[in-house]
Amino acid sequence: KAITAHFIKINPCDGVELQHRPRPEIECLTPVEISLLRNAEQRSIYYNVFLFLMYSGMRTGEMIALDWRDLDYTKQVIHIRRNFYRGELTTPKTGHGIRDLPLTNQVLSTLPRRQLAGSVFKNTMGGLIDYRILLTSWHRQQESAGFPNLYGLHALRHTFATTLIRNGADAKTVSMLLGHADVSITLNYYCHSDLEDKRRALSLLDFSI
Repeated sequence: KAITAHFIKINPCDGVELQHRPRPEIECLTPVEISLLRNAEQRSIYYNVFLFLMYSGMRTGEMIALDWRDLDYTKQVIHIRRNFYRGELTTPKTGHGIRDLPLTNQVLSTLPRRQLAGSVFKNTMGGLIDYRILLTSWHRQQESAGFPNLYGLHALRHTFATTLIRNGADAKTVSMLLGHADVSITLNYYCHSDLEDKRRALSLLDFSI
């Protein structure tokens, strides 16, 4: 615009090479760690929250904003309509984030037995869960379960996606479950292959006729 308005004659950004910063890959739990978590003693009041995130693939903010009215037991679905971000209840960051998830038996097993009005998962005072406190609690739960490395909360969402893909789910369906706008996001950032996955892939290599 400055050139068009004749404020400057040349664009000072011409020829500038932008530095490429690779996006850090968020790891996911290994099958052994998943087993450790599922069989661990409940060291945190949020233990069921961690299982819920892994079984549903929901974003942490979506879980915090989840209301009992979002659960349809008749149709067996969860309606995701809100997100908790930076202290405020908002809509999901994209239109694809507004979605319905199947209410599976695994997810049902993690829900509180007492269905009080408001949020499904609450803090000890009955209010919305604080992300930082939840993260600290997650680290303590991992330590008590014997994890060799500590993960962030988002690793539970990655674990959900990777496990589905590893077990044969198609990427498009997984992308819809995660609320991604493009299936390439799911494939590029949410699907992780370990050495065993690579061995299984190579076992399919057959040149015989």
